[in-house]
Amino acid sequence: MQITRWLWGLLATLLIVGGLHAQDDLSSAITLTVDAGYAGHYRENYWLPVRVQVRNDGPDLNGTLTIRPETSGRVVSNTYSTPLDLPANSEKVAFLYIQARTSPPQIIVELLDSQGTRVEQTAAALLYTEVQDALHVIVQDAGRGTSVNTASLHTANHAAFDVACTVNSVPDYAPSLKAVNTIWLDGVDTNAFSATQRTALREWVASGGHLVVIGGPNAAAMAGGLTEILPFIPTGAVRINDLSELADFALHPTEELTGETLIVSGEVAPEGRVLASSGDHPLLVRRSVGGGTVDYLTVDPLLAPLINWTGRADLWQQIVVSTPPRPFWTQQAVTLSSMATAMSILPGIELLPPVGSMALFLLSYIIIIGPINYWILNRLNRRGWAWVTIPMCIIAFTMLAWSVGFNLRGSNITLSRIQVVQAWPDQEAAQVDQYVSILAPRRAVYSLQPPANRLLRVLPTVSTGGLLTEALTQSTANIVQTNTFTAERFAVDGGIFANFGVSGTRPRPAITGTFTLTYQSDGIQAWQGSIRNESDETIYDAVLLARGVVYTLKEPLAPGDLLTFNASDLPLDSSTALASPAPLELPYGRLQILRENFQTRQFDQQSQRAILNERPINSLTGIALQQAERRKALINAYVFDQFGASGRGNNVYLVGWSDAPGDDIELEGATFTPLDTTLYFIQLESNIEPPTGQNVTIMPDQFTWFSLERKEVSGEGLNNMTLLPGTSVIMQYTPLPGAVLDQVDELVLYLDRGSGFGRQVGISLWNWAREEWDALNDTNVEDYSVFSPERYLGAQNTVRIRLSLLVDVDYGSAWIRRFSLMQRGQFLTTESTEN
Repeated sequence: MQITRWLWGLLATLLIVGGLHAQDDLSSAITLTVDAGYAGHYRENYWLPVRVQVRNDGPDLNGTLTIRPETSGRVVSNTYSTPLDLPANSEKVAFLYIQARTSPPQIIVELLDSQGTRVEQTAAALLYTEVQDALHVIVQDAGRGTSVNTASLHTANHAAFDVACTVNSVPDYAPSLKAVNTIWLDGVDTNAFSATQRTALREWVASGGHLVVIGGPNAAAMAGGLTEILPFIPTGAVRINDLSELADFALHPTEELTGETLIVSGEVAPEGRVLASSGDHPLLVRRSVGGGTVDYLTVDPLLAPLINWTGRADLWQQIVVSTPPRPFWTQQAVTLSSMATAMSILPGIELLPPVGSMALFLLSYIIIIGPINYWILNRLNRRGWAWVTIPMCIIAFTMLAWSVGFNLRGSNITLSRIQVVQAWPDQEAAQVDQYVSILAPRRAVYSLQPPANRLLRVLPTVSTGGLLTEALTQSTANIVQTNTFTAERFAVDGGIFANFGVSGTRPRPAITGTFTLTYQSDGIQAWQGSIRNESDETIYDAVLLARGVVYTLKEPLAPGDLLTFNASDLPLDSSTALASPAPLELPYGRLQILRENFQTRQFDQQSQRAILNERPINSLTGIALQQAERRKALINAYVFDQFGASGRGNNVYLVGWSDAPGDDIELEGATFTPLDTTLYFIQLESNIEPPTGQNVTIMPDQFTWFSLERKEVSGEGLNNMTLLPGTSVIMQYTPLPGAVLDQVDELVLYLDRGSGFGRQVGISLWNWAREEWDALNDTNVEDYSVFSPERYLGAQNTVRIRLSLLVDVDYGSAWIRRFSLMQRGQFLTTESTEN
């Protein structure tokens, strides 16, 4: 018997040692190469693509790539994985899409076999990108030299990161590109992109992205994969001798950029707009695609004279900062605690028994255990039995309460779904951000799967401060990623909200409209047009939002409805409006320093009220009150308007609500009752009819601004700036498309000084001809008029303004409450502009 045990022990030892040797052999045959984010750069709570290249020089392996909290720590809040079938002597590339916190410095990517045993692992460093820092991605062929340097493309006092990558590094999902400010395609054959990569780029641009295509030697090949969104279709090449108009666009009007060079020739797309040309040859062409912009530069920066030009950085800056503004809702939710609150408000669903039933139960308990129990025992002359009957009553009522409560909860769970849908008139696909909350009646294990080609994440744990809070143990959720993302077998306790986020696209709603901006004889601007609902959804509590306009629809917009609006319905009120920040100024999330800023809260509330158009909250009751609170929390999750500008540009939006069922979500493990709320942001077709022979005023909200310098200046944007001695702020203003006057007769500046010491704030205008500052010396007025201002107008009537403290002291400050700019003059052509 002893010998038998010894033989079995020896066999087990040999098997273990052999298994370890086999595992070592397999590990030595695997090579993992990881590229996380954009050269490691990422933004908190934004999707982060992780590209993993796996080489297998050993036997066949059927395994899983994974990133999990157990090995990566608090950088990730749950597990992300994707299956990987790796035959012998093969190499594959896979993407993992994760969300990282601000506690790097690295993640661990592991390859597990079918038994869950780690075969190989490698670390990838991460670099946190601040919310106001810029992130630019340049996609180029490996053999091409560096033609674009975007390191200077950032707002004042912040940084920019220039990330070079290849075609293979571009991810397959548009939401994973949301963290990027711009993408530049430099000499890349776009036919080399996969179908999913091309779709991702198109959808990213439509959602507000900025794509810049650089012409080069293989321009025709570059255009092949993205023809449908390009503003310029290349067909060949042509030699020219003058690029001076490109220098003028870059705000170098006195420079001559001459010398023979080769540029791309072709046709301007019908939707394209030429920003610079040399004779009949376009040099820079722009096109709006959905909510974003595509620029095409026909000049190769690696050829003379551009390669030796010192103004190239200014050219890249003008290309980036001259794009139209974007409204706040183009970003994802920035306050997830408010979103958790919105999902936890369940109109019409009672989570607790009625108060009357609970009171009746307690009353019955008190009467039975007290008077009735005493009366019965007294009649039997056995009052001493109370030591037995009272515990029996307590046990009986406890069992009854447990049984009734258990049956009331049932097995059906509540699925709270919120969708935020953005749609554009030139795009068939609409962007959808969906927030899903599971409220379980009792502890169980579930699996959640959204529609195909949508990214799924677990939302960070936050407390809503209410009776029920979202507190999913996130490390138990494994997001398995194939062409469909699935949260597999996660446990949810009874009475706990488990919150998830879903990002992707869906077909745009069949709601269309066309509006025209007209200039009235009295100088007032107004919109007129129509809306048609050809969908099967009714849109409730809808508003029209445009520059200077908030118009509430009087009735729900039902299927088949056609509404028309004339100029008297939609006059613009821009008297107190401010210029919108250029997209490069927009932060990717809330700035901690501004969370409790009083004026920022005021701006947020103004934007919130514009969308909700709510009645006083105390006039609502019951389900109507719950619905209003749910909507308000949802809007609060998105609104972040520290600049006090709408960002709507010369566009018209229909914003409204629907309670129609959302997209199907599969929930394995239980039946569910859905509760749906959908918020639509639908951009309508708009154009501008400029008048001729009529003096018009370009109002402050018809400009975008960009800060070139903010030396020790407190405050953000154009409001509540405080200047200290020796400090200054330099702002650049560019009119919106459709607001560029052919003849500017007057500049009007308004400076609202907040104090007597503010009288010492000086205003200077940049003189483009002399390339120096001209001071406006009168500091005793708020309104300034500059006539014949040609010397202060750059390309597209761009104006640069410097505000500085004139007093040379070591103490004190000047408070500027508001600053604005207007231009007066005429349009000389009647050509309408489409946005």
